[in-house]
Amino acid sequence: MTTKIYINNIKKTLPEINSIVEIQCGDGYEIENCRALQDKNLQYIGVDVRDEIILENRQYFRYNKNKIFITLDASNEPIPKADLILCVGMAEYLPIANIWSLLENIRESQAKYFAFDFYHNQFDEKTINQNLVLPQEINNQSHNFKPERRPINLTSAPFCFPKPRFLLTQELNHSIAIYKIDEVAFFMDWHNDDLSELRMNLFKKLEESYSFLKESFDQETDGEKKLREMFYAFLTINSAEHNQKYYYDEPYKTIINRINGLETRNNIFRLVYRSEIQNLINNGYNFINEDNFINAQIITKDYIKWKLGLDFHQI
Repeated sequence: MTTKIYINNIKKTLPEINSIVEIQCGDGYEIENCRALQDKNLQYIGVDVRDEIILENRQYFRYNKNKIFITLDASNEPIPKADLILCVGMAEYLPIANIWSLLENIRESQAKYFAFDFYHNQFDEKTINQNLVLPQEINNQSHNFKPERRPINLTSAPFCFPKPRFLLTQELNHSIAIYKIDEVAFFMDWHNDDLSELRMNLFKKLEESYSFLKESFDQETDGEKKLREMFYAFLTINSAEHNQKYYYDEPYKTIINRINGLETRNNIFRLVYRSEIQNLINNGYNFINEDNFINAQIITKDYIKWKLGLDFHQI
């Protein structure tokens, strides 16, 4: 049985998966003939924007309690929680803005993993992630409109994701990328092209700074805890007190000075609280300017939340 073979391959790769949400699930025949989905201990939730598909599937699987079907627009509505969210064969037809919204909803679902199409760079780079403009619906004539398929790759602009955890071959030049959501949550927030580039540049600098500081904290008793406390304080300290309480009288200076890391720490602090843009530029943040500084602050705070494993809505 080769129907929905990507689900079979994913289940072999991640045997701990016990529940799946599939976006744009399709018809009952394909679901029934997928070997992995024949496991009665595997919960399957199929969602689709087409009411007729959902109604047919509910009737088709009316005696299968482990299969649930919901009419849902995943790029605009909350997605049910599951171990894995499958989004295969859908994003190629969506405008970039809808893909961003879909990714946000996947992150907010609190799933463990998600699977996404991954087209390789043998395609013309101008074609990968090319934006699509859907026609305005006039007299319902565009209701059945289906745009031309174009390749998607989340590691390319404007998404700029890191490499996926796994790549499973689907067909020539096309794989299925498997991401663990808590490893890429920082990258799943809505951004336009300029903000995505800013986020990737900040990510590279912040990762470098975090690793550099961690090297010294790791030499301390409870060093990891102290490092987390310092970064948590960057998010929670009263902005009226930050200058005296942390910039000049921060309790971990001895640890940081061991590796001459004070300027590294101060750069992150400036991104969160201070608008000393010239100092940031002088220290390698030459992509920061007056126009994008507020966005850089927001992205830096998102990075710290992600690095500390905080819910994005906690702070």
